[in-house]
Amino acid sequence: MQRLALFKPPTLDEDDPVAAVDAETELARLRAEVESLRQSLAKEREIRRSVLDHAPDFIVQCNVHGTILFINRLAPGFALEDVLGAPVTRFLAPEAREIALRTIANVVATRSVQTYESMGAGPNGEPTHYFTRVAPVFADGEVTSVLLFATNVDRLKRAEAAIEDRDAQLRVIVDAAKMGVWWVDFAAATADADELGRTILGLPDGPLTLELGLRSVPDEDREEIRIAVEGSQVTGSYGPLDHRVVHASGATRWVRTVGHLRNGTQRLIGGVVDITEQKRLEIQVAQAQKLDSIGRLAGGVAHDFNNLLTAIFGSIYHARRQLPAGAPTLDELAHIQAAAERAAALTAQLLAFARRQVVETRVVAFATVVSEIERLLRRVLGEDIELSSVHGAKGHVRVDPHQLERVLMNLATNARDAMPGGGRLMLETSDVELDTDYAASHAEVTAGRYVVLAVSDTGHGISAIHLPHIFEPFYTTKSVEQGTGLGLATSYGIVRQAGGHIQVYSEAGQGTTFRVYLPRVDEDLDPPKVHTPTEAHGNETVLVVEDEEAVRLMTVRALRQFGYTVLDAGTGVAALEVAAAHPGRIDLLITDVVMPKLNGPELVERLRVVRPDLAVLFVSGYAENAIVHHGVLDNAVEFLEKPFTVPALHERIRAILDRR
Repeated sequence: MQRLALFKPPTLDEDDPVAAVDAETELARLRAEVESLRQSLAKEREIRRSVLDHAPDFIVQCNVHGTILFINRLAPGFALEDVLGAPVTRFLAPEAREIALRTIANVVATRSVQTYESMGAGPNGEPTHYFTRVAPVFADGEVTSVLLFATNVDRLKRAEAAIEDRDAQLRVIVDAAKMGVWWVDFAAATADADELGRTILGLPDGPLTLELGLRSVPDEDREEIRIAVEGSQVTGSYGPLDHRVVHASGATRWVRTVGHLRNGTQRLIGGVVDITEQKRLEIQVAQAQKLDSIGRLAGGVAHDFNNLLTAIFGSIYHARRQLPAGAPTLDELAHIQAAAERAAALTAQLLAFARRQVVETRVVAFATVVSEIERLLRRVLGEDIELSSVHGAKGHVRVDPHQLERVLMNLATNARDAMPGGGRLMLETSDVELDTDYAASHAEVTAGRYVVLAVSDTGHGISAIHLPHIFEPFYTTKSVEQGTGLGLATSYGIVRQAGGHIQVYSEAGQGTTFRVYLPRVDEDLDPPKVHTPTEAHGNETVLVVEDEEAVRLMTVRALRQFGYTVLDAGTGVAALEVAAAHPGRIDLLITDVVMPKLNGPELVERLRVVRPDLAVLFVSGYAENAIVHHGVLDNAVEFLEKPFTVPALHERIRAILDRR
């Protein structure tokens, strides 16, 4: 263009034809060059226009007062004639107008670039976040206009908002989970935690290193944590680990820690929660499972032992009948009888612990039964132990009163042994309602209405070492002369079989309190059952079915001595054959409950098809769910628990037959 501006067209000399031709040629060349430059400039303007139109930013030129002089592209719904010459504030959100004008004024005054954020119209006309950079435009050394470069940051803002929402949600989750946050910076060799994390971990105030942070961890747990932390630099993750921490107060808590190494950093970040209550429940469940396993073993042993004792009682009975009065052997038999009775009491305790002892329950007033048992306790405790009681319970319970007496006697005896120098025993009954929160923190408890018996003593207490084991059979801290270690185990089994639970609270030197919870029932009181001894003989026909030969032979022999016609069989299958071959009436079936191939209840069902009026007496060495429900005997079922004596068997037979 400069060349064109300095060029003077040649003067045409009409008298010089050659010069005229040269001038025309030069003019044509110049015209072609001008056209080429024009097209190039037009193409350049088109490219620049395209670049501006397709730029991700809005580019707006305004005068120093904010009037639009140029815009690279229009938002939908706007025409160019409506935009050019209009104030830029017309296209901004109301809250952004003042800041835009103030920024333009500052750019003009300071002659420097400035930025601000505002809301404006988006690509589709919707409200959009913009980050705007304002730059001055100079002419002759003065700011004559400004350029606004408005970048759409709406996606960035939404991402930031999403991150904030996620952080808020994470914080809610962390707060709800009561989770503390901790971190270890390997590069800086420091460690720290947030306020909750420091509280849970029992960390001291002030700056921390990993070693300082581990001081609250017992020695036996510390090395495992150190190895896991160092290993996280290789694996990228830590835990989860369950370990203990000891707070400054001396309290030991269980915590669970887990963490991850942040990508591209040397920072291990993790969370920690207090799981002390969870650990306590796990221990309770494990203890209950352990006691249940021991109970199943004890029940199996007691079953076999009771068969042997039944045969021994029968043999003693028959031997006595054959000896004359005053025979020396009678004394020996008395010693054998006493030993067998002690063994029977021992198996009864095992079965009570195993919850396999058959009980005959009735509805009683809880406080009344405890008051009646209290009279017996005064003779057991001795004069050096003061007994006091407060009975506030009004509720009824369904229990075997004899079993409840055994529980209270066991607890009182245990308290007496804990107070060798004398002391005080307190009994208290009350009605309580255990809510779901209490049930959630006690593994064996169902929420509901209960009566509670609290038995408290001022004795030497139970140490933390022994406390988890006190309900285990044969576990005792007493000497051999003082007990077998079955008293508390028996009480535990009796209470659990009655649908309740038993809790103990004790500290060494601070005494002990046992609390027995039994479910309340809304039923009328039942009268006590009365059994009248009888010596009457019988002439009825009895079918005896027993797979233990010694027990069967003893039973058959005894019944024949009492005048009964006796049929016998060693199995349920054999009993069907014997009954089918007998043409006459069978008045009573005496059958063991547990037998191979065909058990007692199945045998009764088969026989009553052809003998519907058959009376039945079940015998067994332990509770069987086929005839009882959780050890509680159905009122319609006649049951005699092994070991039994011959007189007890005869008394039960006569009671059944006489009622018919």
